[in-house]
Amino acid sequence: MNTCLKITCMLALLAAATCPAIAGERSTPVPTAIRVRAVEKNGTDVVKVGSTESRVIAELGQPIAKYGDNVWVYPNYHANQPVDEKLGCTTLLITLENDRVSGIALVNQRAAKVVAARTKRDPAFFNRQLVASR
Repeated sequence: MNTCLKITCMLALLAAATCPAIAGERSTPVPTAIRVRAVEKNGTDVVKVGSTESRVIAELGQPIAKYGDNVWVYPNYHANQPVDEKLGCTTLLITLENDRVSGIALVNQRAAKVVAARTKRDPAFFNRQLVASR
């Protein structure tokens, strides 16, 4: 392949990768998760970290899906601030460890797919307790 043709091909690939009109706008949002302190009903916390599995079921019902045994999925939730809607974070994920809530997050669809895929590969991934150091 001659040099002129190589340069033309490289420019075409660069244009396709960087030009929204050619490549299309990014339709898939960045995976986003917002930590949640508690789930409330009528101004009262009904599920929070430490709540039992049976309490979650009593207050929220059965999840529409489970990622592994420890991540439960509940659609159509929102935060008490509008940030969740701007980011598309309307899916509630409840993470359980030893039959108790260990984490709560609102996520967008892309993040939910990432969590589902990661949990499928490593079911215990989200229950690991890590320590950071510097």
